[in-house]
Amino acid sequence: MKFKNYEIVSTHLGYEDHGIFTVYLTLKGGGFGVSVGGYALDEPIDGKRVIARKGAELIPKILDVVGVETWEQLKGQYIRVEDNGIGTKVSKIGHLMDNKWLDFESFFKEVDN
Repeated sequence: MKFKNYEIVSTHLGYEDHGIFTVYLTLKGGGFGVSVGGYALDEPIDGKRVIARKGAELIPKILDVVGVETWEQLKGQYIRVEDNGIGTKVSKIGHLMDNKWLDFESFFKEVDN
């Protein structure tokens, strides 16, 4: 496993083609690009898609790890990424200087109390 620095070149917070509310960070660095995210932030309730508690908690976690106060400030920021090699999914991002990390997969596996 290696850690690489990437720039956030674009973001997505909203509905994707299938009507699922989701988040993506598109990153570039070292001649490569990758998107992180794609997790559903909502859930079906009574025939409608409603933001889930975990989805609502994820947005401020991303802001905190990157070190910004608003979603609009994400673009242009640099972060660290845990890189497990070509063809693997990126699920862990970190603050460029501070020891702050967000592991998307672990975050969504955590059970709420």
